[in-house]
Amino acid sequence: MRWVCEDLPDLKLPLENNILCDYDPRDYESMKSLCDRFNRAIDSLVQLVCLTLFSCILYIYIYIYVYVYVCIYIYVCVYIYICVCVYIYIYIYICICICVYIYMCVYVYVCVYIYLFLSFPLIYPPSSKQ
Repeated sequence: MRWVCEDLPDLKLPLENNILCDYDPRDYESMKSLCDRFNRAIDSLVQLVCLTLFSCILYIYIYIYVYVYVCIYIYVCVYIYICVCVYIYIYIYICICICVYIYMCVYVYVCVYIYLFLSFPLIYPPSSKQ
């Protein structure tokens, strides 16, 4: 039993304080009780290790799930940001095109007006004074 405790240090303190404290090596019932308590301590340690291992595996699965979720979330956010930026740039381009079109229309209108104004003499009504 002590050799087992050398391999499993977590079991050494409970073994020395609870299991090996009161037994009679010449009494069968005392030795049987000692073996039963020792086996229960080993079973408890095995359950604790299995629970810890299960917790670690569960933690790893949760970590992977959260990691994948965060990666997908970042991908979607970046995709939405790019789409919004593209739509904003398209909107700005369309606005600039409309402004240029309006500017050109006004420019053409002013040019035509100036051309017409300078090309044709003004017609004044005949004056009544002679």
